[in-house]
Amino acid sequence: MPINQLPLELLTQIFTHTIDDDPSFDISRSPLVLLRTCRLWRFLALSVSSLWSSLQVRITSQTDSRILGVLDRWLKLSRLHPLDISVVYLPPTDTFARRFNPVSTAVVERLSHEATRWRHVRFAVPSATITPLFIALANGTCRIGDLRSLDLDMQGVWCPRSCEVSARNILHSISLEKLTELNCAMDLAGLFTVDEVYSLFSRAANLTKCQLGVKLNSRSVLSISEREQLVMARLKTLTFNFHYTDVVSDASIPSPSLRSMLDVLSAPALEEFQVEWPTCGPSSYIDDGLARSLASFLTRAASTIERLQLHYLPISSSQLTDVLSCVSSVAQLDVRMYIHNSVTLEALEFLCCSSADAQMPLPRLRSLVIHDPCHPCPVSAVVSLVESRRLENFTFLTTKVVHDQLHSHSVGWREMGMNVEIDYLMI
Repeated sequence: MPINQLPLELLTQIFTHTIDDDPSFDISRSPLVLLRTCRLWRFLALSVSSLWSSLQVRITSQTDSRILGVLDRWLKLSRLHPLDISVVYLPPTDTFARRFNPVSTAVVERLSHEATRWRHVRFAVPSATITPLFIALANGTCRIGDLRSLDLDMQGVWCPRSCEVSARNILHSISLEKLTELNCAMDLAGLFTVDEVYSLFSRAANLTKCQLGVKLNSRSVLSISEREQLVMARLKTLTFNFHYTDVVSDASIPSPSLRSMLDVLSAPALEEFQVEWPTCGPSSYIDDGLARSLASFLTRAASTIERLQLHYLPISSSQLTDVLSCVSSVAQLDVRMYIHNSVTLEALEFLCCSSADAQMPLPRLRSLVIHDPCHPCPVSAVVSLVESRRLENFTFLTTKVVHDQLHSHSVGWREMGMNVEIDYLMI
């Protein structure tokens, strides 16, 4: 049967399956290409609002105002359908040629007129691009509907701003009750405080995936330590990227911020946990309390957590083994030690197992990443670790001496089908 003789309802369903995950203004891709095929297809495409309910706007330094007319037409065709939108600013690779394109701001302003229809939103833009949206939210001239997912990736400040894009703007301006995914990577001044993270979690009970940049400073008031326990029953993926916002010393290190959050938070369905500590802090600081809080938090999710990333935390190698002993279900482990700390023989022997060991640590482990570039690990311990497990992936960043000694072993591991990457860093 010729395709144009199919029932219109069936032809419309076929059209919906031609839409990419990120439909753009490319005339060679659906839905725009449907308008150029024949009169019937053009009529149907213009009549089905769902075909126009998703769009990705890519902006470069050469993008001009003509894109606004296409955007207006696209939004009109979507009628009252909920919108999935993505705005991505692609700066030139030559940093000296970077000039802010104000068309990106105009695009966000046009989209903000339809903010009540937003469902899934991604902005990977400079802060200046999105500032007018938050000004409108603060003035009450714009209201965002019940978002399902929000992705804010602020890519630097290229011109003066009249409004700070911050965690506070998000908490006060956006309905969080139906939010299931949240990713906020903002400028340093706009990051979440630990108390704001608590406020967010207390309102966004349906979150399943969350990635947040969190600020740390020596003047933080840790009122969160007095809060009640908070259970995120649906949370499956949680990522904290911590940043210092001022110069800290050993005496003023703000790791109690993370401790206080971990002590009050439970995520019984958690499958992936990532935490990255800033690498620009004091050189010799070890926080005993942080290791205990981290172990306690992971214990509450021990039966479900499968992927664990611990980057540059101020804990010792022996404390690391205590933490890892709490998560027997982990299949993917990524450990990166601070420059003045190291993965010791004790930690390597903990990860190593023998066939006679009935209580093998991390029995499901299949992928292992260890970054310990400043301290020479015992080569025999590394070899025993790899050969005592059925690893599928092994990545090891170490000193040059260890790298050279492990080279011959890595060749044999690759022949056995293992994905192996061993590299070194000279400092």
